[in-house]
Amino acid sequence: MAELLTKQQIHNVAERQFKKVKEEKAKVTKNMAYDILKTFFPDESPSRLHQLVKEADKDDMKELFIYYIMRKKKEQDDE
Repeated sequence: MAELLTKQQIHNVAERQFKKVKEEKAKVTKNMAYDILKTFFPDESPSRLHQLVKEADKDDMKELFIYYIMRKKKEQDDE
């Protein structure tokens, strides 16, 4: 069967599979980001947490997490 496929067809199939994996990875990353934020900010509403994940998706997620975690730590130290 594979012998009958052209190089372009094989390339197209591989590209589609790569895009699926990339989309799944993004979905998992967003779910993980939500779970992490939920752990550090249990008082925040789910819609606010999803909003933060969307903002993080636009910006560098790592930097945003560091900012929010440091902010939470400062709030706890102030108490």
